[in-house]
Amino acid sequence: DQIAAVTFTENAATTMKLRLRERLEATRVDSSLSPDERGRAGAALEVLERANVSTIHALCAAMLQERPLECGVVPGFRMADEAEADMLFARAWEEWLGERLTHGDDVLLEALDLGVPLEALSTWGERSSLRGLARVLLEQRDLEPLVAEAPFDPAAAREELRAKAARARALCDGVQEGDALADRLAAFVQHVESAAFMEGTKLVEHILSPPSVPKNFGHRPRWPSVEALEEARGLAAWVKESAERWSAALGADVHGRLVRALTGVTTLYEGHKTERGVLDFLDLLVKTRDALRDRPAVRDYFQRRFRYLIIDEFQDTDPLQVEIARLLTGDRPGALVVVGDAKQSIYRFRRAEVRFFRELAAGARTTDGGAVLHLKQNFRSRPAILRFVNRVFAELIEESEPADQPPYEPIDPPPGLSD
Repeated sequence: DQIAAVTFTENAATTMKLRLRERLEATRVDSSLSPDERGRAGAALEVLERANVSTIHALCAAMLQERPLECGVVPGFRMADEAEADMLFARAWEEWLGERLTHGDDVLLEALDLGVPLEALSTWGERSSLRGLARVLLEQRDLEPLVAEAPFDPAAAREELRAKAARARALCDGVQEGDALADRLAAFVQHVESAAFMEGTKLVEHILSPPSVPKNFGHRPRWPSVEALEEARGLAAWVKESAERWSAALGADVHGRLVRALTGVTTLYEGHKTERGVLDFLDLLVKTRDALRDRPAVRDYFQRRFRYLIIDEFQDTDPLQVEIARLLTGDRPGALVVVGDAKQSIYRFRRAEVRFFRELAAGARTTDGGAVLHLKQNFRSRPAILRFVNRVFAELIEESEPADQPPYEPIDPPPGLSD
């Protein structure tokens, strides 16, 4: 009960515990061993069910149940399964949306004007809707949303346009009639001047729809100098670039305001969970992390409670799970043992980051009490197959720090097995 063994799935945890029981039972009746060793195996079998062999979520649930008040959870809480969590989210979304539509919401109306749907017509389009954004914010509520800090200022954009229009007018004064670039710049000047008294949505739409001014237009003989023509072409390129830049700024501004508004869905969701006395799967991780990080008494207790933490499939852990592991083990040499293979990291869509595995291995090589052991023996393939695999993949898999790609390590065949 001083060891916490964590693996990726409940099925794997069950298999691990069954294998441990089989080994202990075999040891207990092995007459070739000493009575003391057989006795230790028997004693271990009596308390085997107290061993913490589970998923990371189950381990966190056990820790929260052991010290609920100090961890900030309701004693005797129960887990909300996926269906119940979906139901609570749907209720929170409908309440939030109903209130916004009833009382009016400028940012909601602006999103609709921009073509952002409230809800998707199919599951495939969920992520591109406001409801989908609310769910993403809920599922990643342990992270600070990345939003634009400065709002889009259409008045400042208009002043910038006026300065460029004045320069375009000056450049076109010395150009002979019939030049396509000068004609387009003249249209640009008129476009800017017509926005002098516009405000609000109309001004924004006007700023984001300037006339097209191709930068490759302009006939050299019609311009007073090469420098004037090049400056005019640069101004034409600026017209296109500025419209794209302001469009992106407006989108970022709307996104930021939507994110801030949609946090209300998360607040309602949290309230519904509290009323029912339930936690969801992310709560298990977040509340455990918060308790270990913010409460020294809780952290000290569980560091004494679990002398060793063993984690399988470590390449698939996300930053939150890694933080919990580090808080639980501290800097004690040998307290954290992980097994993994960086080449098998496939869960980036679940926020898994293989760099944590590589950083941990690099640190273990240079830390007193740390070590890296390479498990290279294959138990499933014959030597001829492994020779082919080693030859091919030694060339295909190249080490890359930017891509978090480790070098290829040759696989050894089982001893005594023929081709």
